[in-house]
Amino acid sequence: MNRQQLSAHTMTKQSSISILLINHSENASEELVTVFRNSGRIARIVRAASAEEFLALLNSKHWDLLISDNQHSEVSIKQALEHLKKLQLDLPLIAISDDQETAREALESGAADVVGHSDHLQLTHAASREITAFNQRRELSEAKQKLSEAEQRAELLLSESSTAVAYITDGMVVGSNDAFCQQFGYGSQDDIDCAPVIDLIAAKDKDTFKSLLKAQPSRAEQSTDMECAIQLQNGDSVTTSLQLSNTIVDEEHCIQISLHSSGHCSADAGMSTADGFSQDYINHRLDSAIVQVQASHQASALLLVRITKLLSIRDQKGLDHAQQMAQEVSQLIKKQLGEEITLAKICDDSIAVLLAAEDADQALNMAESLGKALSGAELETAPNLTLASAVSVLAIDGSVSNAPELLDFLFLNNRKQNDDSVNIYAPPRTRKALGDAKSDDELDSVLEEALEDGQFWLTFQPLTNIRGASGDHYEVKVRMSDADGNELVASDFLQSLNFSNINTRLDRWVLLEASKRLAEQNNKDIRLLINLTPHSLHDESLLTWLGVALKAGDINPESLLLQFQEHDVIDNLSAAQQFAKNLKETGCQLSISSFGYCEEPLNTLQTINPHFIRIHRQYTEELQHNGDAQLLKALVSGIAESGAKTVITAVDHAAVMAQLWQLGVDFIQGNYLAPPGQDMDYEFTDIA
Repeated sequence: MNRQQLSAHTMTKQSSISILLINHSENASEELVTVFRNSGRIARIVRAASAEEFLALLNSKHWDLLISDNQHSEVSIKQALEHLKKLQLDLPLIAISDDQETAREALESGAADVVGHSDHLQLTHAASREITAFNQRRELSEAKQKLSEAEQRAELLLSESSTAVAYITDGMVVGSNDAFCQQFGYGSQDDIDCAPVIDLIAAKDKDTFKSLLKAQPSRAEQSTDMECAIQLQNGDSVTTSLQLSNTIVDEEHCIQISLHSSGHCSADAGMSTADGFSQDYINHRLDSAIVQVQASHQASALLLVRITKLLSIRDQKGLDHAQQMAQEVSQLIKKQLGEEITLAKICDDSIAVLLAAEDADQALNMAESLGKALSGAELETAPNLTLASAVSVLAIDGSVSNAPELLDFLFLNNRKQNDDSVNIYAPPRTRKALGDAKSDDELDSVLEEALEDGQFWLTFQPLTNIRGASGDHYEVKVRMSDADGNELVASDFLQSLNFSNINTRLDRWVLLEASKRLAEQNNKDIRLLINLTPHSLHDESLLTWLGVALKAGDINPESLLLQFQEHDVIDNLSAAQQFAKNLKETGCQLSISSFGYCEEPLNTLQTINPHFIRIHRQYTEELQHNGDAQLLKALVSGIAESGAKTVITAVDHAAVMAQLWQLGVDFIQGNYLAPPGQDMDYEFTDIA
């Protein structure tokens, strides 16, 4: 156990854990407290007595684990998982059930694990595993957020050095750039650092600035803008646009002050600084909101409000009058939604609004309330105008990483809306190819999205038994389509799954999907050879997970043969030996494909003891082209001595059938007999 693993293990064993419980009684809650205490863990368990209390508890604090036994009168395991997905909460759920169908549904719905009611040891081990993984995800998320904040600060100070920036701690200037010093008439940063920031503000605005500076830390991610007279070194005062925002410098919380020449924001936004921000600013705020969602922090929503008659007012009465109307409308929006929102006038008749919203439903409700408030509202700047608007709303879920893309998407859809309408839209998604991913996390995210979008599917190619053995045999192969629906070559997308760490997301999906398809076959005697990646050889939890899934689906383990390519077995021989040993305990069987291509292939059989061997297609091709069967005969003979069944692949011609029969192979497979299909409906005939 390395230092990192030991640290995580110690933390899990010694620190208290917060568990939210969904079950039928308080007695069961007390029993779980005892179970965790006996295992050396202090568990603070809270039971949700109702569906309303469950939702309230989910939002009230951070939890380490969710446990459900599917016996709650109002909240089932499936419903709990749906709430987690809807709220975009990364919280592991362990289901407690002895019912196989319930266990199967829980795993398919996203449960981290399923344990029996009396299996307390497995429960505590599963809890330790999931909490350790959960804490690691938390730490990674926090690290990413800190990195993003550091990168944004560096970008602001280096690439945008023309913007005057200073950092304030306890009312003192603790850092600034040259532009900030020059704005006040100082020659260098040394002249202004450690100075009280209030000394830089003209007397008439000191009290207002003090109030805003004091309130800013409580505004979290929200910034504060004001028109402010600053005090220059020579005694003169100049009015400028000043923006306060919270940030972190050297891991210390502080306030960032950004200065712009007076009117900077209004020139872009068409409204005063007090009433709104520039489009560049709201793009920056959107980027920050996306980062927050991806880090599981405060959720946000983007609204776009189009005043449908503002363009005609501009043409009739001029741009100044239209801008005054826009300012008045922005005040109506703030009155309805609150002063904490961010506004930007992104074109002559449209205002973008960024606000906090827990989910899409809340964002839609807020947008509908705003639409009703604006409809028919009277404006002082246009007393005879019946105000009409079109409001578009989008909950920011982190599926995009580009703020202008969000604005453009919402703007184009808003233009299609009718007057006095409120529409909600799903965020646009930029689908990446597997090969474009630059890290394990990004690759896993792309893979997860592709699975959710149905880009993967399974095919089944029959293996014809020429020795008269019972059972129908199929090889399971995974297929993938690109974003345009075109089928990709399997070797191409599998090579793109070049994770540096263990990742069996695709393998688990293949196993689960194949098991589901097998369960639909009405108890037919069917055996599946399921191709897996070498990552599964190293995943210590895979076989335990598979055992639970097979039990839940009431599937005979002998129906599954997990298949690996020969070179993957040899390259990971130690892991393959342990995997084969553990696999035998599950009742499933092992198969090796593309066999005979490596040097001295028969040596592998002695250490792995597979049940099936699919011989490399090169042997069949040589037999079909030149009729030379000597190498193949020797290989088949060696396999037979080991007790494994032999499968000859790539049978594309009838002429080779007689030779294969004489060689003593057990199964033949190829497009001549039957190509891969999406169903297990091949009519097997006895050709023994």
